[in-house]
Amino acid sequence: MAYSPTEVNEAYWRKLTEAASKSLQAKMRILDNCTDFHRDDSFLGNKAPNHMMYKLETLYSKDGHRAYEFLIEYDIWQPTVGIYYGCKGLILKGNVDEEIAIFDDEWNHIINEVLYVLNNIFPDKDFTHRFKPTDNANDNTYWPFWISLYEDENIIEVGARATMVIRNIYQKFLNGETFKQHIIEEKKIKTNTAFTNDAYNEFVESLKSNDNYKSFRDFQEYLLNNDLLEENDIYEKGWTVKMSNLKFAFLWAEFCDYIGLIKLDKRDKDKVHVPWQHITKIFVNKEGEPFNDNLKKQYSNPTGTEYDKEKAKKHYRKKAKETLIKLFEPK
Repeated sequence: MAYSPTEVNEAYWRKLTEAASKSLQAKMRILDNCTDFHRDDSFLGNKAPNHMMYKLETLYSKDGHRAYEFLIEYDIWQPTVGIYYGCKGLILKGNVDEEIAIFDDEWNHIINEVLYVLNNIFPDKDFTHRFKPTDNANDNTYWPFWISLYEDENIIEVGARATMVIRNIYQKFLNGETFKQHIIEEKKIKTNTAFTNDAYNEFVESLKSNDNYKSFRDFQEYLLNNDLLEENDIYEKGWTVKMSNLKFAFLWAEFCDYIGLIKLDKRDKDKVHVPWQHITKIFVNKEGEPFNDNLKKQYSNPTGTEYDKEKAKKHYRKKAKETLIKLFEPK
């Protein structure tokens, strides 16, 4: 269906865009408290009516033809584009095409250093494919590149920090410093998931052996048959525990002890290490919520206080052992 620029369409666009833009404008205003940046919604002395801009101190080329603004910017009428940051080039003198070519040449000389440093600062991020080319050059402005700030990224910790680093590198380059070329391998960043086939496969690997996996399947089947566990069909791979968190914590710990996955603390023989990590990525509690570290906490202190803690532990451990005996005793 073709888009018709009617007054009704215009009104809906404005209403929906304003609603979508509010959170991003609020995110930008966090920079009001960042002392290195100042608010300046203009370029070359011209007011930018739709843009929010927070800038660092401007750099200038030695010939006076170009200025370099290092900024975080957001067009309030383009929430789908989002917040972006980088270097905006301003052409002060000379031929526009020639100055743009210089901006590009300079960027080609320093992109390797920028990528190398940003990847070092943010070990769990990879900036290899995050430098975006500009799609416009007008009003004597030109972005050699720009970087989108992802929705889940902190504007200070990521956006502001990265922009300051980029400015530092530009400043060194404009002062005549050259950078060696680094061999940069693209990071193999694994997406960490829970309640997926991948998470389940990791869980199976954590059981260490086929015999342990078979025991787990028997354990799981027992819980399913006794209405203590059910498959959760919302997730790709997951189950809902229908017993209390406390009872399940002790049952899981006793099962791990049975198959030999419990580790004793070398410094404290009364303390044991129960492998909670992987089970909490495939099982949720009876409310359908992730366990997170709840199982570990309840196993460590089932009463919530120091009062009768050890007595409660013995009680729940005994009940859990009785359940395992029913399951694994010779038929």
